[in-house]
Amino acid sequence: MLNYIIFDNEKPREWIEKSVYSKEENLFDSINKLLKDVYDNSNNRITYITEEDYTSLLGYYYQKIILENSDIYRLFYDFHKENIYFNIDYLEYLMNKIDKTNSEIINDLAINIQNCLNKKNHYYLYSLGCMHYSKYKVDAILSDIESSIENYNNALKLKNYYKYYYRLANAYILKNDYDNAKKYFEEAIKLDESNIEIIKELLSLLKRDINENGNEVIYYLKRILEIDKNDKEALTDILKLYERIGDYESMSNYNKILENIK
Repeated sequence: MLNYIIFDNEKPREWIEKSVYSKEENLFDSINKLLKDVYDNSNNRITYITEEDYTSLLGYYYQKIILENSDIYRLFYDFHKENIYFNIDYLEYLMNKIDKTNSEIINDLAINIQNCLNKKNHYYLYSLGCMHYSKYKVDAILSDIESSIENYNNALKLKNYYKYYYRLANAYILKNDYDNAKKYFEEAIKLDESNIEIIKELLSLLKRDINENGNEVIYYLKRILEIDKNDKEALTDILKLYERIGDYESMSNYNKILENIK
């Protein structure tokens, strides 16, 4: 439940108390409704909130958000574009949706971040890595992916953070350097052991050579099922692997779990 108070334009000097309810995965929809209400009821330019007032939402929900109204989202960006924390959150969100338009916004965000931070700050270096990564995804210029890797590595020297290893792994995938990609996915997982999405990305990489990496694939599928025993994708994959190697006892055990959640 999101509660807020807003001026009533029809009754000057009076307030209206409002509430918006949503499930956790749809929280951002409620934020959008609140923002629309604020903009619709405001006759003046809204003042930027300060860094101290800003509460990070996008960084937490970016994997769950499905935006239907890009105009409201753009208003959200315009409202916060001078706020360093919003820039960082929005950067994370767009890094998972890279196309030409979003690459241009990522470039703007990186510049905003770099204008606010010291060159030796890990976020400064990370934003450079993201900027060059997104440019490579759009234009495929080799120097961009090299610059991306260099800046991610430099950020890691200042902060041992799982997200930086994760981005570095993806950069190496674009270079077709799968050994280094595997190495850095594993480093990311060491720091964020319950991150199923990263484990699944590592599995996608390992499945490129299932004959060579079969045991590791089973190991990481079991890791996922330790975190979420009802993950249907992991259960289906591990059943196929056990069938492939003829381990029918293990197949039977996992098949019972799968049947119970259907």
